[in-house]
This record gives sequence, C-alpha cells and structure tokens, in this order.
Amino acid sequence: MDDGLAAIIVTLMLVPQSLAYAMLAGLPPQSGLYASILPLLAYALLGSSNTLAVGPVAILSLMTAAATAQFTALGYGDPVTLAMTLALLSGAFLALAGALRLGFIADFISHPVMIGFISASGVLIALGQAKHLLGLSLSGQNLLEIIPPLLVGLGDAHRETMAIGLGTLASLLALRRYSASVLLALGAPKRLAAVMARAAPVLVVIVTTLICAHLDLAQRGVRIVGSIEAAIPTIALPDVSITIWIDLVGASALIALVGFVESVAVAGTLARRRGQQVSANQELTGLGAANIAAGLSGGYPVTGGFARSAVNFDAGARTPAAGAFTALGILGAVFTLTPALYYLPQATLAATIIMAVLSLVDVSAFSTSWTHHRRDFWAMAGTALATLLIGVEVGIILGLVISVGFYLRRTSRPVLEELNFGHQAGRLSASSNSAWKASSQVRLVSIADDLYFANACHVETKLTELAAASTNLSDLVLAFSAGIELDMTSIEMLERLDGTLGAIGIELHLSGVSPELLQTLNAVGFINSLSGQVFSDTNAAYRSLTAPLEDPAAAI
Repeated sequence: MDDGLAAIIVTLMLVPQSLAYAMLAGLPPQSGLYASILPLLAYALLGSSNTLAVGPVAILSLMTAAATAQFTALGYGDPVTLAMTLALLSGAFLALAGALRLGFIADFISHPVMIGFISASGVLIALGQAKHLLGLSLSGQNLLEIIPPLLVGLGDAHRETMAIGLGTLASLLALRRYSASVLLALGAPKRLAAVMARAAPVLVVIVTTLICAHLDLAQRGVRIVGSIEAAIPTIALPDVSITIWIDLVGASALIALVGFVESVAVAGTLARRRGQQVSANQELTGLGAANIAAGLSGGYPVTGGFARSAVNFDAGARTPAAGAFTALGILGAVFTLTPALYYLPQATLAATIIMAVLSLVDVSAFSTSWTHHRRDFWAMAGTALATLLIGVEVGIILGLVISVGFYLRRTSRPVLEELNFGHQAGRLSASSNSAWKASSQVRLVSIADDLYFANACHVETKLTELAAASTNLSDLVLAFSAGIELDMTSIEMLERLDGTLGAIGIELHLSGVSPELLQTLNAVGFINSLSGQVFSDTNAAYRSLTAPLEDPAAAI
C-alpha cells in the first residue's frame, strides 16, 4: 500500500521533471520519459536502496548536453543517439566497477570538491535556463559563453514568455516556502504536508499549461513542449560509428563517476534515516544496469536524484517495488498524460529546473571552509572556478586531480608522534625537531598510516633526524597502528633505517605488528636481520627495554 501510494506521487512529479531535464540535456521530451521507465525497473531489481528513485537529474543532464554538443555541431550524430551511447558506456563502466568491487572509488572525490562542482554546475544550469525563461535563443557551456549574449539579449526578451517564466518562478518560491506550513495549519498530517510541498511543481505545471492553452499563447510566440511521442520505448543499440564510441569514453567515465557519487550520497542519507545501509558495490551494479537500460531504450544517463528520492521516502516507500510501480506509472503517463502537456510552456519547465538547482548551490560551505578549513576552501573554489569558466568536464577533472593530490599529500606526510611515556605526545615535524631533548635512552614513535612508496622516504628522514638529534639513545621503537600495511619499498626503507641506526649504536624495535604483517616480514627475511625485537604492544616494549636501566621512566 505504501509503495503504491509513493509510486503515484513520484510519477506525478517525475513526468514534468523528466521533460524539463530532457530539455536541459538538449533532447526531445520523450527521452526524459524513456530514461525514467526501464532504468527504474533495472535498479529495482539490482540496486541496494529501498527508496532511491533513479532517473534524469540536473547535473547529468548538463554533462550530457556538454558531451554531445561538440559532435552534433560537427554533424557527427544526432543528440538522441549520442546520449544513448553515453548511457550505455556509463552503464558499462559502472557495471564493470561493480563486478570488480570498486565501490571505494567514491571516496576519491572529496566532499569539498563535490560541493564546488555541484554548486558551480547549479549556477551554470540556472543561467543556461534563463534563455527559456526570457524567450531568447542562446547557447553556451560556461559563464564566458552564456553571460555576454544573455546581457545583450535582455532587450529582446519576449514579454509573454517572461511573464510566464518569472511568474512560475515566483510561484514555486512561494510554494516551497509556505505550502507545508499552510497545509499543516489546515490540519493535514505532517508527512502528507511534506510530500505535497515537494510535489507542488505539479500544480504549477497544470495551471500554466491551462493558461497557455486557454489564451492560445503559442500563437503569440510562447514556446511550448508540443507533441510528445506516445510510444513504448523500443530496445535497440545506438547506430554510431566505432570512432564516436571511442570519443565518448572519457565523457561517459566522468558521467558514471559523478552519477555514482551523487547516488551513493542520496541513498546513504535516506537509508541512515531508517537505520539501514546501502552497499556501494551493489549500487554500482544497480546504476550500471539502469544506465544500460536507458541506453537501450532511447534514454540518456541516469542516477538517483535527491528531490524525487526524498518524495519517494516521505511518501512511505518501503521496498524497491515502489520504483517498479513508478516505472509502470510513467509508462502509462506516456499514453494518457502527455497529450495534455502539449501546451506546457518551456518557460515553466525552465523555472522548475532553476528551482531544483538553486538548492545545489551551497554558499555557506564556502564561507565556513574559508573561516575554518582553508585547504577545503581552495579545493572548492578551484573546482568551482574551473567549472564556471571552462566547463563541467574540465571542472570535474580538476576536482579529481585536487582530491587525489590532497590524498597523496596527506599520505605522503604521515603523522609521526613521539610517545614520551607519561609526558604529552608530540609530532615530528620540521618546526619541532629542535625541541626534542635527549631525555631517555628509549624513544618510541607511533605511526598511524600505512607505509608505502610515497611516504617511506619521508618517514626515514624524520626518524633519522630524531636519532641524530638525540644523545645517549640506545633503542628506538616504531609502533604501528592496528591493521597497518607495508609495501616492499617501505620494508626496504626499514632495512636501511635499521642499518643507519645500527651504525651509531641504536637498535630498532617494532611494536603492534599484526600476525599477517609479521608473516610477511618473516618471509622476506627482515625479522632475522632486525637489530632489535618485535613486541606485541608499546607497553611490552617499554617494560622490556627500560627494565635494565638504573633510572627508568614511569611506565605508561
């Protein structure tokens, strides 16, 4: 019962939303509907979320438009066929990643970078829809291409179109702000009020369509949706050359990555509200199947959208069956509702897109990061500026580079802390090396991160500097955190470090070595050549090494 009710509400919301996003992607309206039928069924079968509603979203629609624009401009294919190819390739990437259990790849785009990319994309989408809001014929993929012609064309704005567009935008703002509280005041249940408030754009679509039809505004220059093909989507591969398949690989990989990250974030947020979990690897499989279904049925790349998924959640969806029911509802709408949308103004769809993407622009995150996390701010700002000034593909690529760069910088400079046995721990850094005093014959340094080729040299340098700055030092204990791993480069580094310390009369000891790591170190012969001992933990190391001393420090 709950799944059926949720499906009805989401269907009513998805029909105009799918039309709007198809327009954003530069595709005919039926493409948006087709992208909301078979993909929903495929995800319902293979996805991990009970409430995620898969279909076209603003970000992927913008990326689809950007990826296909260069080919259509050169006459290398029609937008529908190219968009289908993008969906198939994106689905193939996602399905392959799911088979290889690569769900962790979502972690390689940091949250600040995603905020910068999504916020900038939201601005681009909103400005790009201004042409439909004002009745202008403009194009562009970044601010430098959009703003100048938009400013020049303001004087030629179509008055009736602008009245509908701005009126729709004002109505949507008012409904978003006041509809829930009004319904609550009228005695509506809280859940129903929340659902109806989210579905308010449907009311605006109905009203503006009736106005446009009654006043025959299409004859006065107002652009309308027009005829929507009422047909069951056919299953077929896109008819494009192998060259175009190859040329679209890069764009489809980026679309797959962004779609996966967005979907996992939405699914995880909703699942936590019910104490549930989603599987990142299963999400890859489910989204892969959904995109392949979209590519075979005349659609374009899809993912889990927050707005429709939130409506699905609030309406009471409990199982993936809600998605299957929604797909059937949209299929029915193709034959029953689309004729009634003939007079739907494009300005209304543009206004619904603008309202949807305004929530993507997170200004507060920029101000907060500037005050408290300056490195995160520069990651956000760099990604956002590249997206705004160059385009979405360059923006997300730069964001990936920034994310991986920050990760490599952090892991290449792991935190090394000296535990002073009763005194406050201190980090080994360039600014603090001179502060270390030779106060004990036994020194213990803790490392919390894995040792690998990118940070082995840094760790060796810091430990060698510590030993050189100490007098009377006889034993240096390197304490590993639980589960730490070493590659061959780091093992070779430890062998060199042991030799360097041994030359100046210092023994190197290890503590916290897991059974698996101990087995590896034994297999390569490191344990046999180690000058010191291997201890189970730091307490055992301290007690053993300080016991022979005449004035041992206080045990931990």
